[in-house]
Amino acid sequence: KRKELHPREPKESATLLIDFSQEGAKYEPGDHLGLFPTNTAADVAFLKSRIHDPPPSLEQPLILMETTNGKVWKEAEAFPRLLLYNELLEHVVDLGKLPNQDVLKLFLKCAESDQDKVKLKLLTTDDNEYDTWAVKCSSVCDALREFPSVKLRSAEVLGSLPTIQARLYSIASAPTKNRVSLVVGVAQIKSDPGVTKTGMCTGLLQRANIKTSIPAFFRSAASFKLPVDPSKPVVMIAAGSGIAPFRGFWED
Repeated sequence: KRKELHPREPKESATLLIDFSQEGAKYEPGDHLGLFPTNTAADVAFLKSRIHDPPPSLEQPLILMETTNGKVWKEAEAFPRLLLYNELLEHVVDLGKLPNQDVLKLFLKCAESDQDKVKLKLLTTDDNEYDTWAVKCSSVCDALREFPSVKLRSAEVLGSLPTIQARLYSIASAPTKNRVSLVVGVAQIKSDPGVTKTGMCTGLLQRANIKTSIPAFFRSAASFKLPVDPSKPVVMIAAGSGIAPFRGFWED
């Protein structure tokens, strides 16, 4: 289930109460729920349009090979194995992250127009220019739109882009009703010229269809628990963590 907790103006950020059904959920109040968001279908489709050599088969699991000298190849470490091409683009590479200068060097190598090459050369060699540009750009896809002549290779994309990292949220429920609840504010990201986007994970929580499956895990917060003795008085101050974990405490 999903509902907004407060009335708001159209341009204001939403605060959501999210209830996940979870039979036999094993967690304690104060623990975290880690969620792995996915790239939007629109971003994945756009990236595909800028890759000129996709794998020969979209139905075969892939591994990523790397080399330092062009002669000896080995399987890339710390990269998911045996996923399909579409799964890697949707669930693994982070298209919502600002490209760093190393990623822009890849764009420079793959650029075809002199205009794009000159601008990318400046961004990869001048830190001040990069910092100024970074304020106006918010994602890999934004950067590719700015440099239309860049045509990427699929293996280099998978090997160069950062991977999606889990987002940790304080659990806002007690494990008594076969559910896990979160209270989250939808992050809003503003980039020049005034375009506003939602955060990768909170945006997914806001727009996803009910019953959408999201990869998740529990993480214990051993030092953030109620006293063992329930007669002890407790003062709860939501400074930084928000109200979510305390909702779990008082439900418990």
